[in-house]
Amino acid sequence: MNFKEILEYQQYDGQIRKQIKNKINSESYARAVKRKTECEAVAKKLEAVDKEAGSNISEIKEINKSVLLCANKIKEFSEEFSSASDERKAQLFGELMQMKAKLEKAERKLEERIKKIKMLGDEGIKIAEQKDKLINEYSKAKKDYDNYCAAEINPKIDQLTADKKKMEGSIDPSLLEMYNQRVKEKAKFPYFHALSKDKPSCICGMALSQTAITEISEKGYCQCENDGCHRILFFLES
Repeated sequence: MNFKEILEYQQYDGQIRKQIKNKINSESYARAVKRKTECEAVAKKLEAVDKEAGSNISEIKEINKSVLLCANKIKEFSEEFSSASDERKAQLFGELMQMKAKLEKAERKLEERIKKIKMLGDEGIKIAEQKDKLINEYSKAKKDYDNYCAAEINPKIDQLTADKKKMEGSIDPSLLEMYNQRVKEKAKFPYFHALSKDKPSCICGMALSQTAITEISEKGYCQCENDGCHRILFFLES
């Protein structure tokens, strides 16, 4: 088997990976990621404020029901009081005082919730303004990143991909099939590794066993015996 072509083919992938890494390591990418992360954090903050506001609104509805109930009861007690017996008046007075105390408590709670809603509303406006600002900054950072990729990275990747494609016809079909299978499986890169006769070991650090060396002598290559590796190993002279 001729492994020289597959190694050269693999080098194109190595250079493509390097260009992709250059994208990720670029300042424009870092800025875009930072702004996106900030946008997501502010969006979650705004969502939490909206949720808390919704909870307070629901509570206000329940408090209003209590206030209305108390007001109606106080009205009933007051209407009955004028025509009630002395004994009933004493009883009504006690109930009336209890109901007024309950009404005052509900009204205080209602006032607190209204203040809370206003505070959450003001906070929500500030957060929404911050979110809009960050979205604009993210859009600019993303545009800068896209422009950088279009001008500096993508043309190189396109050229490397085209040059790599041209090589496919000169590669041993069985080796190309193995290569593409490893791409599909998202195996560790590089997929093929030429061994040194002085120190026959894989780049993962696994030394070749006698069984592996025998396999190479019989069929020209073997797979790394490391369960987390399985790279294709061979001697260029084989």
